[in-house]
Amino acid sequence: MKASFFEVPSAKRLWVFLTLGMASLLFLFQNCAPNSSGCSDCGGDPGVHGGGNPSTFFAIHFEPRSGKAEYFETLKELINDANTYNIKLTLQFTPSWAKMILADSAKIAYLRKWQDQGHEVAAHHHGAYHGWEADGYSSLSQDDYKAARIEVHDQSSSQQQDIQETVRNSGLGESYMGDMNDFVEIFDQLIGDKTLKVMTMAPTDAAIDWLSDFIYSIDNLKMNGSKPEIVDGALVTPVSVVHNKIAVTEMSMQYINSDAQLSRAESDYNGTTSSSQIIGVVTHLDDYYYNDTYVLGWMKFVNGKDPTGASSKTVSEILDEM
Repeated sequence: MKASFFEVPSAKRLWVFLTLGMASLLFLFQNCAPNSSGCSDCGGDPGVHGGGNPSTFFAIHFEPRSGKAEYFETLKELINDANTYNIKLTLQFTPSWAKMILADSAKIAYLRKWQDQGHEVAAHHHGAYHGWEADGYSSLSQDDYKAARIEVHDQSSSQQQDIQETVRNSGLGESYMGDMNDFVEIFDQLIGDKTLKVMTMAPTDAAIDWLSDFIYSIDNLKMNGSKPEIVDGALVTPVSVVHNKIAVTEMSMQYINSDAQLSRAESDYNGTTSSSQIIGVVTHLDDYYYNDTYVLGWMKFVNGKDPTGASSKTVSEILDEM
């Protein structure tokens, strides 16, 4: 007949307790170790795959046409939503937006508060060859700029032409306003005591308008022959490219303004396997203004994976860490 556990000599019982205790501690250490934010993963969601959440960025493009006070109210709503879901935004303004904000001390105060909250001020440029409306700044001479805009206008759809005319008549763009050094001077004021690093412009404009001030590029347009085309995919990898003879670090991003685009971004996120990977998305403030479904859908999705926002970063934060 086998002896019960308590009939085993005390020394052996002590050895058993110690062995089981050490094994339990080892299991806890291996499976419940603190993550990079100092929180234990035990019993929680360590990420979609167990390897930690990927870094995410969310870029917002501000078109020349929307540089109006009513859209600033929409921006305030967007920032409130982002803060609710612990999402950092990279705010890519065009000159019409920059000048509208700089003309109003109250708007500047809002912008500084948003920067303090962790959001990034960056730049977005519609140059002479942009298919929709231009922002009025270019490295081309004034005459060459005007000629380029006439050529683009002649090749544009009626919808594009209507927007081009509206922007010109409202003073938000299309007409020549200065060169790219003038562009940078405006943004140096807008950004305050921070450093302007991030720019998005189409490849056709980047070839002539890129300046060394812009060390990072995010762009989901790639040239297909002589025409730029949108590239889908939210899982992105920084690459080295050359714009206007200047070496730049560039990432792509997934545009989200439809069910299919949002699903693609979510699928790419769920397919990540490491915290070293990067997920990037972009939309326009105009898109949010007319329908906030996809912006809120993405924010809620990311917040569900990363409630504290530990992996939500600005573009500069991600690339500065590379």
